[in-house]
Amino acid sequence: MNRLLELIKKNGLKAVLTHWYHYRHLLKSQNSKQVKFIVFGQGRSGSTLLTKLLDQHPDIFCDQEIFGSKQSPIFLFPEKYIESNARKPSTSGKPIYGFKVKVYQLFSDQKIKNIKKLLDRLHKKGWKFIFLYREDEMAHNVSSFKAFSMGTWFVEKEEIVKKETSEKLYVDPVQFEKSVLWRRKFSAMEKACLQNIPHIPVSYEKDLLQLENHQEVCNRIFEYIGVKSYPVQASVKKMNETNLKSSIKNYAEIEAILNKL
Repeated sequence: MNRLLELIKKNGLKAVLTHWYHYRHLLKSQNSKQVKFIVFGQGRSGSTLLTKLLDQHPDIFCDQEIFGSKQSPIFLFPEKYIESNARKPSTSGKPIYGFKVKVYQLFSDQKIKNIKKLLDRLHKKGWKFIFLYREDEMAHNVSSFKAFSMGTWFVEKEEIVKKETSEKLYVDPVQFEKSVLWRRKFSAMEKACLQNIPHIPVSYEKDLLQLENHQEVCNRIFEYIGVKSYPVQASVKKMNETNLKSSIKNYAEIEAILNKL
């Protein structure tokens, strides 16, 4: 009942009448998948890069953020919505389906209070989990400020970033502190949600930051989900190649904030 009220509040009564549309692929049993997986992690952790790498495998359809649209309703049956996406026509011919999701999309946007219960049910149905995380807290939080300043969240390798200049980035200290506390909250939530659920961890710094590590981490994931190795090549590049200390105008100020929290 609570989810129904949230749906009406967010999208109006009409959303209830058309809600069946989001589960329309559930009856397509011929398009069911042998293996299904979830890339679980926060934004600015390399999820776009990782999903683009995995999607290069001929047996894998790696979706983007199926809960990520601002226009998404409150799904009355989020588990069925996930299963429906795994059977949509665009996945035809691919025996493996995966998608990426952020914990705050489930908690804040979808109003799912017991995310672990949802993940436990998916695990029991055979879904596998890839936990993507960052170890460099400073770089992780600054990354969002950099993206906003450039007006884009990722850059294709051949793309020239028009907004990138030699001018140092100023990071608002109040917003930076809020960002750190916000990410720490959801980082703790992620770990709690995955407790006792088998998963493969992927570190942005150790596994994705350097091009030479991409094949190795993908091979680990391919083995984990049960497919043969396949050559992959990055199509996106790191947005901020410069040293943080030399590229942030008020680096000492935000470093002090991070150290005191």
